Amino acid sequence: MKYSLSYLEVPLEFQMKKPDNCKLKNNMFLTAEPLYKNIEIEFEKIIDIVKSDHRQYSPFVFEGGKKIGDNWRNDNQNLLILDIDDGLKLSEAKELFKEFKYLIATTKSHQVEKKGLKCDRFRVILPAVNVPTGKRYFEFTDALEKKYPFIDKQVNTETGAFLGYFSCEYFYNDGNVFDCNPVLDAADRLKRAMMKDADTKQTKQISYDSSADIDVQSVKSRLTREIVADIVSSCGYEVNRKFMFKYRQDERTPSAGISPKLLIKDFGSDLSTDAIGFVMETKQMKFVEAVNYVGSFVGVSKCK
Repeated sequence: MKYSLSYLEVPLEFQMKKPDNCKLKNNMFLTAEPLYKNIEIEFEKIIDIVKSDHRQYSPFVFEGGKKIGDNWRNDNQNLLILDIDDGLKLSEAKELFKEFKYLIATTKSHQVEKKGLKCDRFRVILPAVNVPTGKRYFEFTDALEKKYPFIDKQVNTETGAFLGYFSCEYFYNDGNVFDCNPVLDAADRLKRAMMKDADTKQTKQISYDSSADIDVQSVKSRLTREIVADIVSSCGYEVNRKFMFKYRQDERTPSAGISPKLLIKDFGSDLSTDAIGFVMETKQMKFVEAVNYVGSFVGVSKCK
C-alpha cells in the first residue's frame, strides 16, 4: 500500500551554493515557489520526508507544484497529519492512538520553551480511509478538532503544511487504519441535535428571560469567555488554556469546551447550554439562584 504525499525540497543547486544556510526554515520564501512534488510512498518510508531540515510536506496535492489555495486538491488523500503543539503528552498520544497504524515524530519545538511553555510537541501521521474531499474535508477537520481538542487548528487549512526536522524522535505503530466516517457521522448527529435544541431553547427563552425582577440580559452582557471559564472552574472543573475541560469522569482528554459565543458544549453527551444553565445543571440550583451566582462574577445580582 502506498500513500499520497506532497513535499517541497530545497533545490540541490541552492544547497550547494549555501551549504551552511540551506535549511528550509532559513529560506521559507521557497514555499511560494512552484516546487511541490506529488508522490506515492510506502508508509515506512515517510520518515525519510519527515526527517529532513530541507523539506516541507503535506497530505494534500498542489496542482502545478505551487502551494496556494486555488491549487489545493485532496481527491486521493489517504493520510491525516495531526499537529500537537501542547495539551497532550507524547506518552498519552501513544496510548490514545494505540489501536491505529501511525507514525509519531517530534518537531523542532519539542521540549523547547515557546511562549513561556516547555512541553511535548509532535505530529501524528495516520493512514486513513473515507477521507472527505473538497469543502466537506474541513467540516471533518472541525469535527476532528472537537474529538481531539489538542490539535493545532492553524494548520487545518488548504495550504497547511509541515516543516521537517532532522533530529526528530519518531515512533511507528502497527494497527487499524483510521476511518473518518464515524467522526463525520457524530458531527452530523450533533449538528442536528443542536439545531433542534436551539429551536427548543428559543421557545423557552421567552419565559426564561421575562421572569419578574430578574435582569438576566444585564448578567449575560457582561460575560466573557474568561469569566465563563472561571464559573465552570468554580463548579469543580479544570478549564485549560484552550477553554476545554473534562465534563465526564471517564474522559482521558477534554471534550467539553466554551465556545467564542459563550456556549458550553460537551461533544460526548447532550450538554449544550449557557453559563446559567451550566450552574443549574452542575450545582443543582434553581433559575434565580443560578442567575445570582453567575451575576456575582460580573457584579450584577438583582434576583430576589
